[in-house]
Amino acid sequence: SWIAYLIGARQFGRTSYPKLTSNTGNFIFILYTGTTKQHTTQSTSPYHEFSSNMSDDDVVIDTLRDGQEIGLYVLTMVSSTLSVAGSSSIAFKVLRNLPRAGPYDRFLLGLSMCDIVASLTFFFTPFMLPADTSNRAWASGNDATCDALGFFTQFSYSAFVYNGVLSFYYLLTVRYGVKRQVMAKRYEPWMHFSVIFFFLATATMGVAIGLYNELDLGPGCWIRDYPEGCYETGGCTGHYFGWVFTGLPSLLTLA
Repeated sequence: SWIAYLIGARQFGRTSYPKLTSNTGNFIFILYTGTTKQHTTQSTSPYHEFSSNMSDDDVVIDTLRDGQEIGLYVLTMVSSTLSVAGSSSIAFKVLRNLPRAGPYDRFLLGLSMCDIVASLTFFFTPFMLPADTSNRAWASGNDATCDALGFFTQFSYSAFVYNGVLSFYYLLTVRYGVKRQVMAKRYEPWMHFSVIFFFLATATMGVAIGLYNELDLGPGCWIRDYPEGCYETGGCTGHYFGWVFTGLPSLLTLA
């Protein structure tokens, strides 16, 4: 975010600094650059209502200029490419010796495969946003690609939870002395199954019931404006799905 800011600041001659603010528990880096792109339609999202109630010193800008967005996209693509390369090398090493692999190796394989999915999702995000409604640079998709992006974004959180699985493996083997054979037969299958099944099921459910829409803050498609039009009529329930789909599993991982 800081590097993307410096690119935009140098291009447009701005001297203000990024601000860190919070809204409903989410910490967001904001690139405060004065004038921003104008939306083609007036949004009634709570984020905009939140912004309108703030003073000039705390203003939240949820859009970037094209140059700043492109700079951020390029940096994300570079880091995603490096991540795919690193995770692919780990996966290849484990798969090459899979008959001799232990639980630790297989957990690393699961983590690496999920990380590859997450990194590729980040890489292709700018192009999958719906071109007809998005104000983002490089948006070339439609509603179907936005649903697909929401699916892969939801599934990508499995990489984060796999880190928790790896920590649980250390807890069982180091703290409680569980043997490799016991781990492989009693614990490992359920640990793999719980992560893959949960995030595959929730990602599919999101597509089935129409949870995914383009996000207001940052490029991407995930849970937003559900039921559709609820920002105008009230009764939004998307945040409940967000907590169940990602919030609670993330808290358990951190715990």
